[in-house]
Amino acid sequence: MPSAPVPCVDATGAALSLLIGNLDSANITIPANTLDPDPGYRFQVLVSKDVRNSTASTRVIVIPGEPPAVSLPGLASYLVNPNNGDDGNYLVVTASVSASDVAGVTEAASVLWTQSEGEYIEGTGFGTETDRLSMGFAIYRMTPGSSYTFRFTAQNAAGVGAYAEIEIHVNSPPTSGSCSVTPAIG
Repeated sequence: MPSAPVPCVDATGAALSLLIGNLDSANITIPANTLDPDPGYRFQVLVSKDVRNSTASTRVIVIPGEPPAVSLPGLASYLVNPNNGDDGNYLVVTASVSASDVAGVTEAASVLWTQSEGEYIEGTGFGTETDRLSMGFAIYRMTPGSSYTFRFTAQNAAGVGAYAEIEIHVNSPPTSGSCSVTPAIG
């Protein structure tokens, strides 16, 4: 028989109120260091209208330590022009990571670039190894008119991770139109 729900408490032992922020939003943000590391918390929402109701729940596990601070330079979105068959056409992006865990380690234990959205790139879309801060994206392998999203993920020594994403839009070649030369002869 399932046990009765136990109200959540914050790090001080006081009852946790989720009446934080905009109640019209589907997202609720719980401030950092509010929940103690624990085997898990179950959050449940009940939605009612007239005599109908529905519930949904999710389980959240709080891991000790701070996630790494991950950032990518400039805009989160790039618009690029492919060069036909030019094997040297790369967009190079360098991420930055600042990580610390409970032991005071200030470097990320692991980093990884992955493709998270967009049409699969035949062969490799990456111009370098995927476990480095800098990544060369092989623009010449991307399809004109397509968009690709790449994710840079970093984890600290405690296994706590964070990520940042970059979106690359590949321009389409011009279509239609006309071309005229004046004078036609001469």
